[in-house]
Amino acid sequence: MSKEVSTTNQNAPIVGVKALSNFLNSDSIKSKFAEVLGDKEKGVSFVTSILSVVNSNGQLANADQNSLYTAALMAATLDLPINPSIGHAFLVPFKTKQSDGSYKVMVQFQLSAKGLKQLAMRSGQFLKMNDSDVREGEIETIDRMTGEIKFN
Repeated sequence: MSKEVSTTNQNAPIVGVKALSNFLNSDSIKSKFAEVLGDKEKGVSFVTSILSVVNSNGQLANADQNSLYTAALMAATLDLPINPSIGHAFLVPFKTKQSDGSYKVMVQFQLSAKGLKQLAMRSGQFLKMNDSDVREGEIETIDRMTGEIKFN
């Protein structure tokens, strides 16, 4: 009679959300976000929001950690939330082909129209700002030099 021996590899690499969580919760990463955001609690909160976004998007869970970190750091630098329901900025996963023919999931920062408007308002450089749909026939002319729109 033979005995089956169950072995587990405790040295197996951690992957997915767990690996990303370990990476993002490291002291150096948290301190970098705190430094960029100017507040330790805001840094911890931002890391938590990254993990929340990753948990809601399976492709981000297996993405390259450095590209995710870089994209999230860009959002933090601009002080824009990455929560999809707010819609100011997004962490977008995409596959890039490697030299061996395999694909690697990378992450890129994507600024939305809402985020661009938010940055413009913060700048204080605009006298007027409008955000509206334009329907066919509503615009008579656009002055190419000033950008002024003449409506019908």
